Amino acid sequence: MSEFWNEKFSGEQFLYGEEPNKFVKNESYRITPNSKILCLAEGEGRNGVFLASHGHDVTCVDLSNVGLEKASSLALQKNVTVKTVHSDIFHFESPEKYDAIICTFLHLEYERLKLFCVKIFNILNTNGLFIGQFFTKEQLNKNSGGPKDINLLYDPKILERVFVHSKFKVLKLDTKDEDLDEGEGHKGIASLVSIIAEK
Repeated sequence: MSEFWNEKFSGEQFLYGEEPNKFVKNESYRITPNSKILCLAEGEGRNGVFLASHGHDVTCVDLSNVGLEKASSLALQKNVTVKTVHSDIFHFESPEKYDAIICTFLHLEYERLKLFCVKIFNILNTNGLFIGQFFTKEQLNKNSGGPKDINLLYDPKILERVFVHSKFKVLKLDTKDEDLDEGEGHKGIASLVSIIAEK
């Protein structure tokens, strides 16, 4: 998968644009000022750089070193600093805990989603937030982004159930069709599920 994403991110342009995900941007007010934030599967850094520009201490994790190099370049361009860690999210080990975890458009099968929720719960501080947005199964027949494997797309009810089972308190769960304009990678009407959960 590292080679797959390195190839995806190898272009001169940012595949998903340089601006943060709209949901992350709109909900970032919930994060306490000067928080320690972890951005998982962060790709080229658009969310992490945005959050760093608002005074947060940001670490970006991705399995694509090419994506992380572009994240560092974007941070430099925006006059901010982000830490980058080249790692698969399941092998990422953190000696510290975070106040918030951000993740958009991560594609996981059900069993790995359960493992993911356990992992992020364990590395969040008490009252820490998870903010994420993903494609629903309705995305399968749309051409605005995402995998063409229904097992990697989400049923909102199951997504909520997995978070609750992992001891999170779900503060917000929103499902809607939205016109995405995130670089060339996410463009057009998409079926999205957005979630905010608290430890």
